[in-house]
Amino acid sequence: VLVQLPYCAINRLCLTMDEKLFICGGWWNGYQLRKCCVYNLDGTQTAEITINDMIHAHQCSGICEWKERGNKIVVAAGFPENKFVEEYDCVKNTWIDLPKLNDKHVAYPALLPSSNLLFCIGGVYGGDMDLGCVELYDSRDRNNKWMF
Repeated sequence: VLVQLPYCAINRLCLTMDEKLFICGGWWNGYQLRKCCVYNLDGTQTAEITINDMIHAHQCSGICEWKERGNKIVVAAGFPENKFVEEYDCVKNTWIDLPKLNDKHVAYPALLPSSNLLFCIGGVYGGDMDLGCVELYDSRDRNNKWMF
């Protein structure tokens, strides 16, 4: 065992960034979770970063690093029918809401950042039925919403 995680869960979100492993959310004992923890990639718990809980509970969600926004972490969508998108600022140790998605992206949608754009792609809804939806968020757009 490399490290014992501080909470039990399935369907967690994981991301490596700046030589650290970020683990967020999941599901346990009937509850979706908002918890987050961070570890050095060598397996020792990182003492200098204590991550606040996410604003919303997420499981089976998309997660990515958005370098163009200052190395932020973005978490979006997930089970069940979650349309929430939130961004973590590692420097301020805060989560902020981004605009909600227009449609459901239930099971592990892909999040793809490109400059000031963020794409939320796919996910599954209703068993094996593909959602087949791509949404785009432009952080420079004054409308501040996701587009199909």
